[in-house]
Amino acid sequence: HIAYYDQGNMDLKYANGKVGNWDVETIDDGEHVGKFNSIAVDVDGNPHISYFNEREDDLKYIHWNGEKWVKRTIDDHERVGLYTSIAIRGGKPRISYYDISNRSIKYASFSGSSWSLKTVYRSGTAGMYSSIALDSNDNPHISYYYLARDELRYASWTGSEWSTMVVDSYGDTGKHSSLAIDSNDVPHISYFFDKTDEEGLELKYAVWNGSQWTIETVDTFKGVGQYTSLALDSQNQPHISYYDIEFGRLKYAYKDASGWHSGNYVDTIQGAGKYTSIALDRDDRPHISYFVESLDRVKYTRWLGTTWEPFIVDNTDQDIHTGTYTSLALDKDDNPSISYYHFDEGDLKYAWWNGGGFNTTILDGEDEDENVGRYSSLALDSSDFPNIAYYDEANRDLLFTYWTGTAWEYSVVDYDESVGEYTSLALDRNGNPHISYFDATNEALKYAYVDRNENGTPWPLYLIFVPMAER
Repeated sequence: HIAYYDQGNMDLKYANGKVGNWDVETIDDGEHVGKFNSIAVDVDGNPHISYFNEREDDLKYIHWNGEKWVKRTIDDHERVGLYTSIAIRGGKPRISYYDISNRSIKYASFSGSSWSLKTVYRSGTAGMYSSIALDSNDNPHISYYYLARDELRYASWTGSEWSTMVVDSYGDTGKHSSLAIDSNDVPHISYFFDKTDEEGLELKYAVWNGSQWTIETVDTFKGVGQYTSLALDSQNQPHISYYDIEFGRLKYAYKDASGWHSGNYVDTIQGAGKYTSIALDRDDRPHISYFVESLDRVKYTRWLGTTWEPFIVDNTDQDIHTGTYTSLALDKDDNPSISYYHFDEGDLKYAWWNGGGFNTTILDGEDEDENVGRYSSLALDSSDFPNIAYYDEANRDLLFTYWTGTAWEYSVVDYDESVGEYTSLALDRNGNPHISYFDATNEALKYAYVDRNENGTPWPLYLIFVPMAER
């Protein structure tokens, strides 16, 4: 019995028989399914196969029940399912696999009625889900997830050294963090509280009160809080876009003098709300970009005061997976610009408002061998020119591009083995880029910036490991 991946058709195939007499069939014809497969045969001769669904980044399992193939998704929490291995014990499947989002080995077992998922091993990784913001002195502040202890951490540059502290360590907390600095240089962070044995899947918010972090739970309705994006209004009050995991919908929460207003559904189309990015206009009205999984499209919506006005951003490629890793910025006239990733083609794309809709262009990745654009982060400079940091998955490098007014300039920021995931970009008052990102090689948080007046562009740059020591 052989399970294997058909690269030409991007699906999972199965063959059984003997030399000269093979039966071959396609058993999962969804796009980009079947890599890292593993097969085991039970005592009745029925095959069981585990494999990776690259399109959705999840672990899948299929087996022959004696009459037909039965398949199901076993784990779809973030990016999981690589390097699977399956075994049968007592007629029941057991699967080991890799969780790339959390840099961990996981184990799935079937009891006969339900699946149990456990984390076997986690590395001491710091720097995932980083978010950067600059204060009034252009000093960088970074929120990030520390995997070794499942906690949210915060690092800030004092002008002479890095100061690092734990923000929240209760349960598994701190993924999908988003950081903003208010007009008084106070840090605010939205983030996802994953779970404890009794609780889980909540949207949380932390603000520094001068001596400690004040932590609030914003939304606890069933499973919420992934893909958070935070912006502060003119009164330094938080506005957060986030994803409802239970119902697969985009939600929005904000705080005013009366308290939190959460649980507001922005888009009720099934699968709407992953990879959100929020920005506020001059009237403190929210604008949000996000991915709609059921449509395979990136969308944008803005609050008109009484209702949300949605737009499809990119409809140029029908039936093609485009619009993940969105990043939104508003220009001086409150017109939106969005960077995002085109999954099927492996391209970085950019969209800008033309008055009645969006124009779109491919910025990087048009060559067949390229796969660039994940983790894009967009900022507009004082001339409203876009600057974008993003990840080159093919070469595992951190890249940067910006519009000069006449052309796009490209440069490699960091190429030390495997770097550049979980990027976050901010521009200082002089338009200099500052980037936080994850160094997978060293399992560390890293920070890069360039002084354009001193060094010009492209980079030479400053590359700094943010220290692990807490203060």
